Amino acid sequence: MQRLKHAILALGIAILPLSGAQSVYAQLPSGADFESPEYALGALNHADWTLHGDGSALVQSSEVYEGSAALELTSGTTVSYDVDSTEDVVWVNGWQKASSTGELPDLTQFTSGSALMVFRDDAIMCLDGDGAGSGTWTSVMSSPSNDWIQVSLRLDYTALTYECYLNGALVGSDLGFLYNSTSMLNGFTAHAGNASSFLDDIEFSTVVATLTKSDIINHLMGVVFLSGAEYRSADINQDDARDVADVLLAP
Repeated sequence: MQRLKHAILALGIAILPLSGAQSVYAQLPSGADFESPEYALGALNHADWTLHGDGSALVQSSEVYEGSAALELTSGTTVSYDVDSTEDVVWVNGWQKASSTGELPDLTQFTSGSALMVFRDDAIMCLDGDGAGSGTWTSVMSSPSNDWIQVSLRLDYTALTYECYLNGALVGSDLGFLYNSTSMLNGFTAHAGNASSFLDDIEFSTVVATLTKSDIINHLMGVVFLSGAEYRSADINQDDARDVADVLLAP
């Protein structure tokens, strides 16, 4: 079976399906932290990544979220990452320091895809797809001023919907897929906008992926000051709600 083409957007994440996926790509859990020895500084050279057309994708150490390296996409560069999954629900998580774009992508160029996100000049936008190749763009956050931002997408290939979390906060729910013919995750594509953009700590898994550094700090505080039933009933991440994030943080 021919592998479906990756969708392209500026700059964001496109999650793509593949019916009857071939097991020749990275399996879940999977991801890229761009650290050595798996990644070397310089031009991106890794079996799971593809550079499309002109442009430059560099593993560099000058601008990173954490660790010693991250991926830089120069303006206009498009890359894709291949991964296979047969899971009904998949989380895609990563950190982006994205350049913006003044335009939205032309959806008619896509023949497949589920979740699409764009960093525009004035807002971060997600597509609420109609399942037939079109949809409505929804603003989920004002564009950050060139800061690192955590993007987490929860993709449900049974409901054919996705959720978007930014810096651990739910900002978009029950968003429709671009195409309802999607059946499983097969990768993502990122395209840099008007200037260089950066990616770090990209993860694909079935585990909730919206915990932030503040959650971890609150978890450690809980370990120190709480125990037993008190700890388990606490609002560990201090968001005024006893929810799944607190359960994940509990021992």
